[in-house]
Amino acid sequence: MKALKIYLLLFPIICLSQSKFNFVKERLVLKKKYEYVYDFQNNYAVFRTFDKKMGVIDSTGNVFIQPTFSFIYNRSELKNLFEVGNRVNRKFKRGYIDLKGNIRIPIDYDNVYYHQEGLIGVSKAGKHGVLDTLNNLVLPLKYDYLFFDGNLIIAETGGAKSLYNYQGKQITDLQFLKISRFKDGKAIVTDANKSNFIIDNQANIVLKPIKDCAFEAILKDDLFLIKDNLSAKFGVVTVKAQFLIPVKFDKLEQTEDVFIATRDGKKGIISRTDSVIKPFIYDHIYPSFREKFSIDGDNKKSSHYTVVKDNLCGIVDLHLEQDVLPMRYKWISTALNSYYIVVNTEDKNGLFLVNGEKLLDEDYQFFNVFENSIFATKNKRPIIVKLDGQKFEELEILADDLVAFTETPHFVTNANQIFSANGKFGIVNYQNKIVVPCEYDFIENIYLSNEFIVKKGKKFGIVNSENKVLLEIEYDAFVIKKEVIEFRKQKLKKYYEVKQGLFNN
Repeated sequence: MKALKIYLLLFPIICLSQSKFNFVKERLVLKKKYEYVYDFQNNYAVFRTFDKKMGVIDSTGNVFIQPTFSFIYNRSELKNLFEVGNRVNRKFKRGYIDLKGNIRIPIDYDNVYYHQEGLIGVSKAGKHGVLDTLNNLVLPLKYDYLFFDGNLIIAETGGAKSLYNYQGKQITDLQFLKISRFKDGKAIVTDANKSNFIIDNQANIVLKPIKDCAFEAILKDDLFLIKDNLSAKFGVVTVKAQFLIPVKFDKLEQTEDVFIATRDGKKGIISRTDSVIKPFIYDHIYPSFREKFSIDGDNKKSSHYTVVKDNLCGIVDLHLEQDVLPMRYKWISTALNSYYIVVNTEDKNGLFLVNGEKLLDEDYQFFNVFENSIFATKNKRPIIVKLDGQKFEELEILADDLVAFTETPHFVTNANQIFSANGKFGIVNYQNKIVVPCEYDFIENIYLSNEFIVKKGKKFGIVNSENKVLLEIEYDAFVIKKEVIEFRKQKLKKYYEVKQGLFNN
């Protein structure tokens, strides 16, 4: 709570500093002083010159580290410590420097990566080791492979894996052929004798080998998935080696307090005591909600599961015999943690409350769901459906049609929607306000960001949802290449960095 109070007191200062830096960043790029200025972290930012060298500036634009490096990475977790890289004798080498340019980790490694607790993994000539941020040795540069897991370092040499703490001390003389990731302080291991058992993060044996079986996964509540080596069937044992579920299933997946089980190619749901809750008749089963939701004002863990049979979907409830939604839909997805969106066999959308009560008939086409708003068409009429619990209203959009986003999930989550009217295109937001006028010959979304590619006449450019031109509309063609968009004008190529996957607010 004390930390929260301090953060709240500092928040206006942080926002002011960030806003000030954004202004400096735009000014430096617009004046072509630097080719690019990266994100602001810990009051400093990396910049790149036009000859591809990198340095560091503060929030006022003062240079603190001269642009002499080919690469600089400014991590928020590392205050005043920067990963740098340069080509040395035709090989790219990495290390760390401080804000004064002093070398903290020699720029001599093929790779460096910060973990946490002041530890840095380093590699050179195929060998790996660990240093701290003061260049003190934690583990020597001699291991074939290593990774950090919880509060341990797992290091491998010649196929044998050893466990070390963050101080570089080996916590057990045991060496392992295999070791899983630690979960809830436990891991599955296989020793040199190929014995398979469970240890804790102090290397104490928690569960000894079970004859003719192998541990496959660590589950919740001190339960373990186990596989019979002879029959290849799965079951569940407790930390006391008691079989909770016999090894008789083709597959078992724990979800909340039940298991999705597979038997003879069909899926069902069973309890921890191996009683059948939902029959083995489904092709697929998965939890409908990943978070808590409310039915009749009662917050609880979701007992709803989406079931699929013969390519049709429905919703079942663990506590109800009758289906919440019948198995007759091509697709069902959750919305706003309170509703089900359905796609019927005629590719029409409808909306249901989580208790199965119908709210919107299946005669809509949904394009975009944001907060309590759905961009949709009904009888070819563009509308925004405003949701309020079990009520709704429809607001007409003054447009001919809505335009689906490209390269996006099944249902988009964005504050803005592309529309068309009289052969032109514009953008309307979830408040039914036109934010980009309907004057363009073409508009395409850039993933789920608030930036859009537009075309006017025969030229392309970029505007945002405030109708601000971010890239002049003067290019002949474009190609989206994941993190960047390549724009072309005669022989000129311009690369625009995109903020992939941003959700609008």
